[in-house]
Amino acid sequence: MRERLCMLLGRIDDSGINQARSARTSLFQYGSNCELETQILLSGDLGYIEAGKLKKLQDEIGEVERMLKALIKSLETRPLNPRILES
Repeated sequence: MRERLCMLLGRIDDSGINQARSARTSLFQYGSNCELETQILLSGDLGYIEAGKLKKLQDEIGEVERMLKALIKSLETRPLNPRILES
């Protein structure tokens, strides 16, 4: 699960080359983060994860969620790259 969390963070690419694609990709990443959170909660409920580790994982997932929300918001409110409009 930690590998999946790292993979989500590694996919965040805000290069500005294709803003619409970045926003859409970030929404998919947000959905994957929510799916991971559900899997972790289920694992905790079934006793596969200790309470201490569960809390730490929930905190990390919450942090990723906040970062993704901020990224999505910035991509939605940022004006389009003028170089894209000139093409």
